[in-house]
Amino acid sequence: MRTGSVLPDAVTLVSVLSACASLSALQVGSSFHAYTVKRGLLSSHVYAGTALLTFYANCGNVESARIIFDDMGKKSTVTWSAMICDYEIQGDGRGSLSIFGDMLKAELKPNEEIFTSIL
Repeated sequence: MRTGSVLPDAVTLVSVLSACASLSALQVGSSFHAYTVKRGLLSSHVYAGTALLTFYANCGNVESARIIFDDMGKKSTVTWSAMICDYEIQGDGRGSLSIFGDMLKAELKPNEEIFTSIL
């Protein structure tokens, strides 16, 4: 894409980060993380940030996922759900409950997936 006149956008990056997460390709995904920062896509695209934190969690780096989560300005219910699930996948029930509590403090309503993860 970069050899032509078309640059990857947030949708492209979400797809690439999802593929990297499925493959646990930490080095490749980290390169795309740098690209998203360079292009300013994290601050303006909730789904790019959510895909990035899910990527890190799937690679076993929930600490980096949490940093991405904390640095995101705007978060959707999907973002909160992803972070709660990421802690759960790593076996960190306390982390899941902590994020859940933060979500409730932010006066957001949890969805079914969040309740399932918490249970």
